[in-house]
Amino acid sequence: MKKIFAGLAIVVLLLICGLFIYVSTIDGDDITAMLEDQLGDDFRVEIDRASVSLMRFAVDIENITITHQPEDHLLLSASSLKMSGLSLASLLRKNLVIRSFSADDFLVDWNDSLFGKEGDGNADSDSDSDEKPALDKAVIRGFDLRNGTLILRDDGEERHRYNQIDFRGGFAFSLLDGSFSRLERDNSIRVDTLGFYLSADRYQFSLKDFRFSQEDGTSTLKSMSLIPVGGYEQYMSSVEYRTDMYEIDLQNLRVIGIDDLAFLYDGTIIADSVYAEDFTIGVSSNLKLEINPERGDPKLLNRMVQDLPYHFKVGIITVGKGNVSYSEEAEDGVRPGTVRFSNTTAYVRNIDTRSSEPAVLTAVTYFQNHAELNTELRFTLSDEPFRMKGSGSLNPFDLKQLNSVFKDIEGIEITDGKAHEVQFSFEMQNNQATGNMRIVYEDLKIKPINKDDYSSSTRGNIVGFLANEIALRSNNMPDSNGEVKEGKISHERDPEEDPFFKYLWQTLRSGIFDILIRGI
Repeated sequence: MKKIFAGLAIVVLLLICGLFIYVSTIDGDDITAMLEDQLGDDFRVEIDRASVSLMRFAVDIENITITHQPEDHLLLSASSLKMSGLSLASLLRKNLVIRSFSADDFLVDWNDSLFGKEGDGNADSDSDSDEKPALDKAVIRGFDLRNGTLILRDDGEERHRYNQIDFRGGFAFSLLDGSFSRLERDNSIRVDTLGFYLSADRYQFSLKDFRFSQEDGTSTLKSMSLIPVGGYEQYMSSVEYRTDMYEIDLQNLRVIGIDDLAFLYDGTIIADSVYAEDFTIGVSSNLKLEINPERGDPKLLNRMVQDLPYHFKVGIITVGKGNVSYSEEAEDGVRPGTVRFSNTTAYVRNIDTRSSEPAVLTAVTYFQNHAELNTELRFTLSDEPFRMKGSGSLNPFDLKQLNSVFKDIEGIEITDGKAHEVQFSFEMQNNQATGNMRIVYEDLKIKPINKDDYSSSTRGNIVGFLANEIALRSNNMPDSNGEVKEGKISHERDPEEDPFFKYLWQTLRSGIFDILIRGI
């Protein structure tokens, strides 16, 4: 018996030694041949150097390129690809588990048209599609992608490019279909850091500490930002046609009750609740720039949402502290005028992009970072004619706070005035807005100014007198019956020029002007 065990031990030892010797002889040519065999005749693989380590279950590749030969299209290149910690025991259980994967100086130039469309192939394709996948799960415990470029093409034409990609994290992804229960799946995603440039390197995107666990349906994010490189002046000088510039910053996001199957198989993001501790968004537009003759018309809110690749169904979104601003540089202006809503606490309920029922936003914010504004908006997100109903009230404030808008956009400076009460309500039906506005104020005085340096215009004294004494309603206080002049909100959006934020602001502005300017 001892001789039998000794003989088996010798045989196993010889097999292991033979495997080591065989693996140690694998080089770049061998890996090239294996990859080309797997990819097919249309692809060419080139590798400068490669090595395999059985001790580390690792593969190291230097300078790899994969080209689609008929079009001589470079599909993939990297100065270095490394994989280590392949678990053979997991493979026996149909799980691909890798401890680490890294790529340096890589390029992925993806073109769907180079590959067969889904459903193409021989007559057996339908039966093949019913077969279970060879693997039940794929896991990369840690990946590190550095200095990369990703290009996405549609029928050969470049649609999106992401430069200087740096991506670190890990994931576990079940490949079981929807017939399996949640307990049989264990999906998770970890993104430690993600950064890249996009839109011809005009924007820098960054993300830190994102986590998703299918086990409890929870996702968290520490921070995310989208920053225009070089700021407003550099961005606007880099674009030929009128294009809105965005600045976005999000801190400490938590999502609860995520249905991952709805995302995978129905393209719908479903969650019970979303909480953002701090959210800032700024939108800037320069009316000096020409409109691109080939540009599609700017979209209303529901159309922007419908154009996203996913549908949404969320119970409630809560923003602990929000800041929203809209800036616009007039055609004859020097600087953008800006309206701000700061230190906002907001709740959005009943978000469903497939339902005709409106979502409801309630918010308490500080208008121009000065006076408390309470607002409720009800708006549709479905693929139907856009509707929004809004109402709100604003606490007393100094009318000079409006100068950040009027000085640069209208060429008017408010030199004095006090608003005691502001209430408004409006309704939007597609491109037409109507409503009412009530502003109780006194001692309003204005003067025309030069937009260049804010100095009084050449006709300042005369025009200022006419504005204050003839055209301007300097007081709108209750009369003996307690009644005041109420403004009519009436604005028609230009569907070929006006984006949603401009439409909303000009709707409210129409009511303000109807009160300030005396009727004749």
